[in-house]
Amino acid sequence: MMSELYFRVPRKIRLFVIFLIMVFFAYFVGRFLLAQTKTVPDEFMQARQEASLIAHDIVGMSKDSAKHIGDISALNNDKKYAEALELVKQELERNRQIRDKAIALSGHLQTMTLGVSSIEPKTSAEMALGAVSTEVTLIGHLLTYNDYLNQLLVIIKGKITGDPEVATADVSALVKKINDESIEVNELNETFNEQMTTFDRGF
Repeated sequence: MMSELYFRVPRKIRLFVIFLIMVFFAYFVGRFLLAQTKTVPDEFMQARQEASLIAHDIVGMSKDSAKHIGDISALNNDKKYAEALELVKQELERNRQIRDKAIALSGHLQTMTLGVSSIEPKTSAEMALGAVSTEVTLIGHLLTYNDYLNQLLVIIKGKITGDPEVATADVSALVKKINDESIEVNELNETFNEQMTTFDRGF
């Protein structure tokens, strides 16, 4: 009976009905199945973990440098030049390590950026891209911090060794700039961690 009824229906209507069924099926798959797919590339997750570890190290090293700058200044005021100069050498090396870590961090952020397009749902992809953007901004401030710190250490070293070229250099202005950049780096790192925590809740 049903088969007879089917064949009595005009061919155009049958095709239209079949078309509607296909449209509804495609909508169902897209709306309720594909939309619920949650995907994060392994490369993204690995790069994210490495980036978090490096950023944590950088923040810790920056805090240590800020403390040691105060120690160097105190030793210099007490005319303990040999000890102050030794600390300056240590901080110049630490500063080089911070720059190297910043370069490594940028590499992991590039990997994360390339993986964003494969993240589902797209709201999570947008959140991940925002976190990467935050960390890129952090690197900019970190490199500025690194440059100011290097200038300061060279000036302090010159003052200790009696270099006339740095005799009138304004140390206090540089220290303020370094502290401002350090605050920015710490705040941006906290923002990045908060963004990634929110990202993780979606999976």
